[in-house]
Amino acid sequence: MLVVFDIDGTLTRTSDVDAALYAQAFLDTFGLPLPTLDWTAYSHATDRGIAEEALRAAGRAASRASLDDMRRRFIESLDRALTADPSHQVPGASAMLARLRKDGHTVAFATGCWEASARSKLTRSFIEVRDCCLVACDEEPDRVAILHSAMRHAAPRERVLYVGDGPWDVQAARRLQFPFIGIDHDDSGRLRGPGVATFSFSGTSMTTKRSLGRSQARCHRQPTMGDGGAGAQEVSRV
Repeated sequence: MLVVFDIDGTLTRTSDVDAALYAQAFLDTFGLPLPTLDWTAYSHATDRGIAEEALRAAGRAASRASLDDMRRRFIESLDRALTADPSHQVPGASAMLARLRKDGHTVAFATGCWEASARSKLTRSFIEVRDCCLVACDEEPDRVAILHSAMRHAAPRERVLYVGDGPWDVQAARRLQFPFIGIDHDDSGRLRGPGVATFSFSGTSMTTKRSLGRSQARCHRQPTMGDGGAGAQEVSRV
């Protein structure tokens, strides 16, 4: 089975510093503040998607050069602010990844971050990427397409389980008809609205083979890339 993980709030506890530095980079680059830091207010809650939508709302064009400049400012500030510290890691995340690999599952990452920031946050949270597929928002702001791309590059013929912490993760999983496991490491309750059961890496609910077995059973009828099923049809409309 292919298990695809979101990063911020799912594997790393970096959402707060990420949001503050992202907002500052946007202000420094474009000379105006973001309209809101409520990521659910944006059509695409990704680094690229939020910037593009905020600029459109202000009547500004989002050129590739200006977005690259914002990304550079953001990455530089993140590198200065985020020290290497295991406390940045969601408890049990590394152990969960190691167990999945040991049990023969394929691990991949699909994130709304820019790739450089995603890799920096994982490295400084002591989470090993190794040779795992990591798909970010640099080329595509839509999370559905990001998740689909991770599946296509990592293991297009394997059944997929998606693990995330945000309502946008739930929406992407539902669009692609992927089974979903919600993570709520800080007991925020952000997934109560979408009606998703949440688990902890450090507890027994998600880490048991029985739990993964139930997830496999739920996705045994899931279409794969090559069969022309609903998952492939859905992303073609993105």
